Amino acid sequence: MMMSKVFCAALALAALSGASAADGEFTYEANGLDWDEVAEMCGTGMEQSPIDVKTSVAVDAGTHESGRGLTTFSEGDIIFTDVSLENTGHGLNTNFFVSDFGAVLETPEGPQSLNPLQFHWHSPSEHSIDGVIFPLEVHLVTTTNVTGDLAVIGVMYKYGEANPLLEKLWPAEAEDFAFRIKGEEYAEDQAHLHEKGATADIPTDIDVMKDLFPADGNWDYWAYKGSLTTPPCSEGVYWHLMKEPVTATVDQVINFQNVLSETSDGIRTNNRAPQPLNGREIVSFHSDE
Repeated sequence: MMMSKVFCAALALAALSGASAADGEFTYEANGLDWDEVAEMCGTGMEQSPIDVKTSVAVDAGTHESGRGLTTFSEGDIIFTDVSLENTGHGLNTNFFVSDFGAVLETPEGPQSLNPLQFHWHSPSEHSIDGVIFPLEVHLVTTTNVTGDLAVIGVMYKYGEANPLLEKLWPAEAEDFAFRIKGEEYAEDQAHLHEKGATADIPTDIDVMKDLFPADGNWDYWAYKGSLTTPPCSEGVYWHLMKEPVTATVDQVINFQNVLSETSDGIRTNNRAPQPLNGREIVSFHSDE
């Protein structure tokens, strides 16, 4: 579907959001190492995510054998409207409306458009690059318009200047903002996101190519075939991991972790441990190819 209110799509595909497990409840207390008790695939799957991207073994896009070609992204303005945040119990989903994302993935079945469903964060990052773990990672979840396969675009955050998108969604200081420091007093009728199922409408649009992706059109990425990073850990997910990180402040990351802590009995992280590569190819793509 080219035009969709993603909130509805996310309900139908709840497992891919990092929000809930199809086969039972789960926690991040052991960083996913005990999820085989929740969903068998989490313990037996051979193409699981996340992974540590070892750049020294990544193959060039011109020599790979995966059958997937370059994903091209729109250089125009792609605006997400009707933006809202939802506490899923394991993190925060951003739901939105978009008419056309403008991204096209070359596949064995021919070019396929990527239709975005929602995006959400993990802290610290689930993927690592040459062993380096980042303080935050965002996953933009999409589906291909012909085969309906899942394709996820991951962007890493490193510490640095304040992130404009996070400032839109959870500014560090605002009297009416939904977040609060753990233990801070708040009015009973004040909206907040520290409870599972809580939602908050965001009175601003998102220009995804400027707000979510790395700046200046630097959209080189690594790609590999993996899985959902939450139960049921279903495989067949095509992962894009942007090479260029964006920045966020320590306070912006802590603000997110405060939500995790209050929702998940003090657990301040929501990242699954890295999974074995098991001979899979990691492909290096350049956006100007």
